Amino acid sequence: MGKAGFNERKFNKLIIERFGYNFLNGKKVFKSKSEDISISVDNSLYTSALDLLFEIDSGNMAKLLAGQYIFLNILNNRKSNKIFVVIHYYKNYNSSRTIKNLNLINREIYKNLGIPILAFNVLEFIDFVNDCNSKEEFVNKLKSKVQ
Repeated sequence: MGKAGFNERKFNKLIIERFGYNFLNGKKVFKSKSEDISISVDNSLYTSALDLLFEIDSGNMAKLLAGQYIFLNILNNRKSNKIFVVIHYYKNYNSSRTIKNLNLINREIYKNLGIPILAFNVLEFIDFVNDCNSKEEFVNKLKSKVQ
């Protein structure tokens, strides 16, 4: 298993240890109905009010994240409330770079109507998860970070 798979397992372990099994809904694939195009995220969490789309970045692939964000917005068709959450699995990455890049796409292409974005480096995300005492608090704190 490569670095990406290893980091996805670390992400799952962190969430399971904090919130239990069956909290995450797994990989989510978005497909075009009229064309043979699809894009996926590494994990997801669905609630009655919000879908969280988690992408585990193991290789500092800013260009790929930008393209993924564009495809997610195109294939999403704004069917439900979503947040795109990127977790960079290298300790010293400045996650504000990702937010700035994807916010530029959201502003210039989607007129601020695209999927809201959050980004963390792995240490920020571990602290964030550990500060949440329940599944509901985890979801609500993520939601409040984009408002």
